[in-house]
Amino acid sequence: MNKIHLVTTLLSLLWFTFTESNAQSDTDKVLLVAIDDQLVIPHIVSSSSTLYSLSRAFKTDVDDILSFNEGLDASTLSIGDTIYIPLNISQLSVASPSESSKPLYYKVQPKETLFRIARVYLKWREEQLMVINQLTSTDLSIDQELFIGYLSEAKKDEVKMVTTEEFESKEDSVSGKNMVVAFDKLFEEKKEKKATVSQKGVAMWFEDTDVASGMFIMHHHAPLNSIIAITNPMHGKTVHAKVVGHIPEGTYPKEVIAVISPEVAKSLGALDRRFFTQIEYEVQ
Repeated sequence: MNKIHLVTTLLSLLWFTFTESNAQSDTDKVLLVAIDDQLVIPHIVSSSSTLYSLSRAFKTDVDDILSFNEGLDASTLSIGDTIYIPLNISQLSVASPSESSKPLYYKVQPKETLFRIARVYLKWREEQLMVINQLTSTDLSIDQELFIGYLSEAKKDEVKMVTTEEFESKEDSVSGKNMVVAFDKLFEEKKEKKATVSQKGVAMWFEDTDVASGMFIMHHHAPLNSIIAITNPMHGKTVHAKVVGHIPEGTYPKEVIAVISPEVAKSLGALDRRFFTQIEYEVQ
């Protein structure tokens, strides 16, 4: 059995993984393009677009935008034109999208490999891309669409993407300490209304993750977007994390019941990459 190493964000993980319930319709998809080994976002210029506003919206530099659009400058920016915005990998998240999040995909081109797309385009490990797309092998087919993540933080009035309709979600986004507090509160509220199941087993985490950081967890059966209580018996420490995906069958040893983000591991005081844990999650 091959040992799959998740570098994200799972979320910055793991974290944050893609499953059927996260699927978008074709009109919602933003298809990325690779230019000179860089993923770029096709963007339709609107009346409010300026190079400065686009650089702020997509968290990139004006010079970087100009470098991927030969002959472009402030005076040649015309409404309706398509320009290419270099993707800022640090702005990706595989967590549930907020109202301003945009789901991004990449369509496999001839002769491209999982290794190239992950290592060259995204600076990820292949395993991360496999996990968030629930792939069971490294084989890819031409025109296969790979989920890359959600583009967060861009303001809706500054962003108009090719083949994209506005993605709507009522879920509020939280981060950092606010995320911890929100998840703790949400778990207790849900626990009062729904039955929960306790489970003991091994949790795994990986330190060198660089996408989708936060308090996130992957589990075999817990409902997506639900909150799990996870305890490290050695320290008696309990934290709460959001379920961002299901662990693909056959990718981890049977004793592994959870794959967690570095933030969760740190909060639990976990030193080893594998450690015994107890979890509690709501019944579907």
